[in-house]
Formats: sequence, structure tokens, C-alpha cells
Amino acid sequence: MDAFAAGGRGTQPQPFGAPERHDLLVYASGPKKGQDIMTVDIIADAPPIAAQAKDPATGQIRESEKATVLIYKTSTPDKIARDIVGDTWQGIMAYSELCTHQGCLVDGWDAAAKVFVCPCHQGKFDPFTGGTNVGGNKTRDLPQIPVKDDDGKLIVSDAIMSWIGVKRT
Repeated sequence: MDAFAAGGRGTQPQPFGAPERHDLLVYASGPKKGQDIMTVDIIADAPPIAAQAKDPATGQIRESEKATVLIYKTSTPDKIARDIVGDTWQGIMAYSELCTHQGCLVDGWDAAAKVFVCPCHQGKFDPFTGGTNVGGNKTRDLPQIPVKDDDGKLIVSDAIMSWIGVKRT
């Protein structure tokens, strides 16, 4: 019989380079590249921020594309699905930026529909419902990255519950 400890989360083994629990999130590009993302600096309803995970013990940025993360903050956190709200922080949601279809970086944003868009095959993913695939090629949802504030910095708060990247066979 399989059993889990009461109140615990199961773990999903992740590919090498994926974000890990307690990793800091840093800007992936722009003038703040490599700097820690401060939760007060994330603007509600602005386009998503591209981030990378950074190992807090070594200070090394995880350079793998599997460590790339999309961060989005909504001004309407009450619209976040109940089953994922515990993995968000004050309207801030985070998802793997690696598309589950063919591994492209999901760097598009449809502001009107409030969905992430993959430029390779126009896959669309809804951050309010756990990264659900809502358009384009039917594939797995984007893995959600649980986040929280830690002394003003945005960090990975818990285990990632879904495989990052293209599904292994």
C-alpha cells in the first residue's frame, strides 16, 4: 500500500537545472538581469516577468532553460482558482517558461485574455487556473512554481508538482 505523510506534498522528480524549493527568483534579462526580484517591485497586471532560479546556498543562477520562470501579478487575486491559490503570494503567480509541447520558451502575453502565449505553435496557458492549456496545440498545462515572499524577495516556496518541459516517455 502506498501512503503519504499527513499534510505533506508528494514530490515530482525534476530534470537537472529545474527550480528547487527555497531558490531565489532573479531577473532573466534587462537592466536588472541577475538581481533578486523584490515582491514590492512586481506591478499588478503588467506583462509577465521572465525570471531564473538562483541557488541560495551557492548564489549561482541555474542556467538551464528548465530554470526559467514566468511571473505574473494580478490585481484581482480573488479570481485565482482555489486549488492553486496556496502556491501564490498576494496575487503573484509563477510558472515554468518552458512549453510542454516542444520545449519553446513561452514568452508571449495576450493582455486582453490574460494568457501566456507560446510563439512556436500559439499554445495558450491560463495563469489563473494553474497554467491550463486553453488554446493552440493540446498539451499538458504549464507547471506552476509555488512562490512566497521571503524578507521581501520572491522565492520558490515548495516542491513543483508537475514535470517541467516536454513530457518524458
